[in-house]
Amino acid sequence: MSTSTLQPFKYEQSMDEELAKYDEFMSTFDAKTQTSTSNTNPYFKNTTESLSKCLNKFTSDPLIIKALSSNTDLTSYADTLTTDLQLAERDACLAYHERGPQIRGLQESITGVDTVLASMQEMLLGFQADLSGVSDDIKSLQTTSMSMSVALRNRRLLARRLAAFLDNVVVGPDLATTVCNGDVNQEYLSAVTELNRKYAYVTRREPADDGSSVDVAPSATVAGAELISHISKLRLLAVQKVRTYFLTAIAALRKARTNVKQVQVTKLLKYVGLMRFLEEAAPDVYREVRDVYVESMSKVLSTLFKSYAAQLSKLSLPPLTKAAVVASPREGPGKAAHATFELQERAQVLDVLDEKPIMVHIAVAEGERYPYEMLFRSIHRHLCDAATNEFAFCARFFSPSDGRTSFNNAFTKTLSATLEGLENHLFTSHDPVALLLLLRLTHMFRNQMKTRGVNVLDNFYDRIDMLIWPRVKAVVDNNVRSVRACVSSPKKLGPVDLHAHIVSRRYAEFTASVLTLLKGMDGAD
Repeated sequence: MSTSTLQPFKYEQSMDEELAKYDEFMSTFDAKTQTSTSNTNPYFKNTTESLSKCLNKFTSDPLIIKALSSNTDLTSYADTLTTDLQLAERDACLAYHERGPQIRGLQESITGVDTVLASMQEMLLGFQADLSGVSDDIKSLQTTSMSMSVALRNRRLLARRLAAFLDNVVVGPDLATTVCNGDVNQEYLSAVTELNRKYAYVTRREPADDGSSVDVAPSATVAGAELISHISKLRLLAVQKVRTYFLTAIAALRKARTNVKQVQVTKLLKYVGLMRFLEEAAPDVYREVRDVYVESMSKVLSTLFKSYAAQLSKLSLPPLTKAAVVASPREGPGKAAHATFELQERAQVLDVLDEKPIMVHIAVAEGERYPYEMLFRSIHRHLCDAATNEFAFCARFFSPSDGRTSFNNAFTKTLSATLEGLENHLFTSHDPVALLLLLRLTHMFRNQMKTRGVNVLDNFYDRIDMLIWPRVKAVVDNNVRSVRACVSSPKKLGPVDLHAHIVSRRYAEFTASVLTLLKGMDGAD
C-alpha cells in the first residue's frame, strides 16, 4: 500500500477560513458554469442534451412532481436546499475536525502497516529469489544424479559381465587339483561338471547368451583360445579317471553275493552326471562302459535265474503222465480219479501273485513240494521285479536312445533261458489245469507290468503264450481222443454204479476249471 496520495489535514487552520474558501470555490464554480452554458461549443451542447434527459427523468419523480405542482417558489426552495447542503457540509467538516486525532492515528497505523507489508514484500521477494536459486540447484542435482545413476548402472553391468567372463575363462588351482588328483565322489562330480561348463563356454563360436563376452565369441578371445588347450588336457585326465572308476564298479557286480541294486544306486546312479560327461567328452569311452555293463549284467542275471530255476526244479511235484485224461480206463471211481481236473486249492496261486518268491533253502529244510504253477509264479515274480529295476536303471544311467536297447541286451540271455526252461517243461506236461494256470499268471504279470509303466516284457509274454497255447491244444486233443476211444468201446469205462460216472465228473471239473481260469482274460471268448 502506498500513502503518497494522502495529504495531511491542516489542523492549524480555523473553521472560518475553511468555510470562506468553500464559499469562494462555489462562487467561482457557478460563474464557470454560467459561462459554459452560454458557450456554443458542441461538447457543452451535448452536455445540455444530457441534462435535458436527466430533467425529464426527474420530472417523473413523485417528490419533484409534488414540488412543481404546488405553488412553492422554486428559487427560494433551491436556496433552502443550498443552505441545507452547506449546513450539512459544515457539520461534516466539524465532525471531521473533531475526529482529526483518531483519523491521524489511523493514518499513522495505515502508514506503519504499509511499511511492514512493504518490508514483508521485500523479504518474500528475497525468498522467491532464493527458492528460484534452490530450484535451479535441485534441477542441476537431479541431472547430475541421473547421469551418475546411468554411469553406475553401466559400470555394475560391465562388472557383472566381466566377472562372468573371468569365471568362465579361469580354471582355479582347486578345480585343477580336484580333477587331477581327487577321488571320485560328489566333490569330483561337481568339479567335472564345472570343468565341462567352462569348456562349453570357451569353445562357443557365437557371443555368449548372458552377454559376458559382449559381441565377441568366447573362442575368439585371447583368454578363451588359450584356455581351450588347458581344459582339453584336464578333460582327458577326467575321462581316464571316470572310466577306471566305472569299470571297477561294474566289475564288482560279478562278485558272488553282491547286492546288485545297492551297487547300482550307490556306485553308478549316484554319479550319473559323470556318464553324461563321458557321453559328451569321450563317446568311445561311454560306449565301452555301456557295453561292459550290459555284458556283465547279462552274465549276472542269466546266472542268477538259471541257478534259481535249477534249485526250484528240486521242489517240483512229479508231473502227470499222458494217461491222465478224462476217459482214462485205468482209474476207477473215487477222489483220485478226477483230482487232476479240479481247480480248488490250486487257484490260490492267483491270490499270492504279489507275495515274495519261494525261498528255496527254507522250502528244502521244511520238505515242501509245489506244483509247477507255483514255481512259475516265483520265477516270474523275480523276473518282473528285476526287469522293472533294471529298466529304470538303464533309463537313468544311459542316454535316452540307449536305455531300452541296453535293457534288452542285458536281459536277452535271461529271458531266453527262462523260455527254454518253460519249453522243456511243456514237452512233458499233460496237466491241462496247470497249463491254464500258466496262461492266467502270464496275463496277470503282463497287466502288472503295464500298471508299472514298464512294457519291456510284452514280446516275452507273447512268446510264452505262443508256447503254452499249442501245448494246451495238444493236451485237450489227447483228452478228446480218450473220450472217443471210450465211446467206441464202452466197456473200457468200467462197471456202472449209483454215483455219477467218473468221466462225467472229470468233464464237469475240467469245464469248471476252464471257465474259471479264462474268465476276465483278453480274448477268452
